[in-house]
Amino acid sequence: PLRSRGAIIGLLCVANRSPRRFTPVEVRVLERLADQAAIAMENSRLYALLSQQTARLRALREIDQGILAARSARGIAETALSRLAGLVPCWRASVSIFDAETGGGHILAVIGGAQNVVPAGSPSSITHEDVEYLGQGKIRLVQDVETSDDVPAMVRALQGEGLRAYVRVPLLADGELIGSLNLSTDRPDAFTAEHVEVATDVGQLLAVALQQSRLNEAARVGRERLQALSRRLVEVQEAERRHIARELHDEIGQVLTGLKLALEKGKGYPDSGIRADLKGATELVTDLITRVRNLSLDLRPAMLDDLGLVPSLVWHFERYTERTDVTVNFEQVGVEGRRFPPEIETAAYRIVQEALTNVARHAGVTSATVRLWADERALGVQIEDKGAGFVPDVSMAPNRGGLAGMRERVALLGGELDVESSPGAGARLTAEIPLR
Repeated sequence: PLRSRGAIIGLLCVANRSPRRFTPVEVRVLERLADQAAIAMENSRLYALLSQQTARLRALREIDQGILAARSARGIAETALSRLAGLVPCWRASVSIFDAETGGGHILAVIGGAQNVVPAGSPSSITHEDVEYLGQGKIRLVQDVETSDDVPAMVRALQGEGLRAYVRVPLLADGELIGSLNLSTDRPDAFTAEHVEVATDVGQLLAVALQQSRLNEAARVGRERLQALSRRLVEVQEAERRHIARELHDEIGQVLTGLKLALEKGKGYPDSGIRADLKGATELVTDLITRVRNLSLDLRPAMLDDLGLVPSLVWHFERYTERTDVTVNFEQVGVEGRRFPPEIETAAYRIVQEALTNVARHAGVTSATVRLWADERALGVQIEDKGAGFVPDVSMAPNRGGLAGMRERVALLGGELDVESSPGAGARLTAEIPLR
């Protein structure tokens, strides 16, 4: 006997054609040979098993890497199925996704046979019994559908195309059944215990990846909705500013102008005291008209809608210098005479307006530089001063407003805002907004 670990794994048989008996020495030699043969056979078996396990682990690692590289749930499923087909011989393989809310499901991806009969995207049959059974982490293995009574309708449909055996592995994520990995062959009794183990390992990787993909997709949709809402809020804010500015300019401005004209008619009034009072009232109305006009322009200059970004900025620089005594050096490349989408022009104007306000308040300088450039790809804005500077991380905190608001406005348009500054070294703010 060939013994290994106390078990007989084979026999060494030696026959003699002559009637001579084997001597005790020969028997001992044969026993020694049997022992050596048993060791060699066991080592060979273990080596084959080790090689097999190594290949399996390598394949699972490749599947894991392929899943991580995939960008969508369907891409994840197709990657896993294509790699799994090299480990488990199957006629058809698919991944089904279940919806716990609706109780339905669909086939996410499929490779192999009968794709014209049950393609990807088709409804996936799932019964209450399936949910109960697979939800407990149990694997459904049918080695021959022709001798089984409990076969789903979809499997029956594929049976006519050649399906004979199938295995269904549950996909569980955080204890929740999110789908199943389905393998089938056109031969009965084709799935071994090792095949089922491999499918189970792949199913575990697949479940985690699909759940992560689902969460990422939900987060992406949430971000898009939030961005759409934020963009809409900005649009509403600018529309309201435009409306208030026009009301101030057209309605209140006209009333005040009429009042001023009525007061000026009293210049020839004979009573000097009343003339003085009317003169003082006229001066107050004139000052109020100026304030209303400035407030209207600060809310939203009409020329931004009528003439565009560059004329509005030039006008703003003149008013800014008159108010603050800070000179603005304006440099531009590729923007003269061009119009940009309204939301981009508004964003660029507001960034320059807010940045220059900060320069006047905090930088302690007599001049600042504004650069504006554009190509087919993006519009760039840069505001630079050589003043007091600041710590960007502190000023960019969400609850600090100002710079944080500018960054959010740029991000809503798909752009980026960069701030370079340090105490005593001035500041440079650069924003790039994509035009497409």
